[in-house]
Amino acid sequence: MTPYSLLLISENKPNSPDEIHSSNQMITWGLWSELSKLPHITMNYQKAYPDGYPDGDVESWRMRLATQQVDFTLVHSYTPGPIFDEMPTVRNNTRREVMWISEYTHPVFDYNFTFLPCGGRSEQIPQPRIHS
Repeated sequence: MTPYSLLLISENKPNSPDEIHSSNQMITWGLWSELSKLPHITMNYQKAYPDGYPDGDVESWRMRLATQQVDFTLVHSYTPGPIFDEMPTVRNNTRREVMWISEYTHPVFDYNFTFLPCGGRSEQIPQPRIHS
């Protein structure tokens, strides 16, 4: 396997399933916990917005984002959100592709993973079915 680095940008990364209080946290925790097990992936994390947003320390958040040099970036965030204002920085610091995972596609990304049918440079992720 070819080693690479991945920056996961999301709303909030819980440290355990006990800290999950939303679907965004569930997806983030699942992506982080499983991808970080793979020995060829070096994981990095960045919140999709500054702590205390909208009144938080935006400059520190931007400076940290500007230091994240990676091969790939995967974003899972609400739209519109602060991370969308920083896409030129994200793109500049990502050597290969900037990807998106959400219900639908978004045109600023190179590749989209979606939960709904889509077209273009996208891939639909089948939803698990729960049977009672």
